[in-house]
Amino acid sequence: MSYAKSAFGPIWVQNISGVDQIFDGARSYAKGACVLHMLRGVVGDSVFFNIMKTYADDPSLAYGVATTEDFQEIAETVSGEDLDYFFQEWIYGENYPKYTVNWTESKISGNLYKISLTINQSVNTNPKFFTMPVKVKINTSAGDTVVTLFNNALVQNFEFDLIGKPLSINFDEGNWILKTLSTVTDAEDISKTLRYSLEQNYPNPFNPSTKIPFQIPGAEFVTLKVYDILGKEVSTLLNEHKPQGKYEVEFHPSNKNLSSGIYYYSLRAGDFLKTRKMLFIK
Repeated sequence: MSYAKSAFGPIWVQNISGVDQIFDGARSYAKGACVLHMLRGVVGDSVFFNIMKTYADDPSLAYGVATTEDFQEIAETVSGEDLDYFFQEWIYGENYPKYTVNWTESKISGNLYKISLTINQSVNTNPKFFTMPVKVKINTSAGDTVVTLFNNALVQNFEFDLIGKPLSINFDEGNWILKTLSTVTDAEDISKTLRYSLEQNYPNPFNPSTKIPFQIPGAEFVTLKVYDILGKEVSTLLNEHKPQGKYEVEFHPSNKNLSSGIYYYSLRAGDFLKTRKMLFIK
């Protein structure tokens, strides 16, 4: 999935004059494959394979020209679901969701517990945020439970009751969604362990992309920028309010047409400011 994250622009190509645009590896192939994989996760295995067989066997499309609209119509007919949100954001939209997830648990009575889980998405351009069903696996003292949450807001809270004390959660069980995800932590424990920190990127040196870890102990307006060796700003990776937590932000120099060399990344959160060095090799 890492290569798919470097895709620039929507899968639906507007400028068809350039062969490199139509047959772009990251966009048309890597991300395109991820989108089919995610559709399978949304509708389920049996329905997905029925969709693909119906599409291949459709006499009105065989040996002819098929469009995205044709495939969407078949997918919706076979599944019985309105999948317009999925096609709008993943075919005609750009990028992928960047999630931050915090959760707390409280005891109701006996062995019955309540979980409150908050999903935050970083603001995107098109779409502003991604609408997706997300499988969440909760490990409890009584065993594992998997729930599916329909995330359709920039910031959204879910509450549900469980038998057994919650010990940990796995957001997007099965890794169906093309995404980035900050460390999922019990929010009650965050303030006890977090401090301001900007860590070394990894891998380093890197190509085609690298991850930049950082953490903040409280809610802050966070700015994360990349500069070249002359101090010129080449990319703004974050410029928004973030809740307390641990984060990892991906940097894709290929999207910026940058040359090989040393670059600096700088994090500002409140009064905290730190800069580190990284090496990009083409």
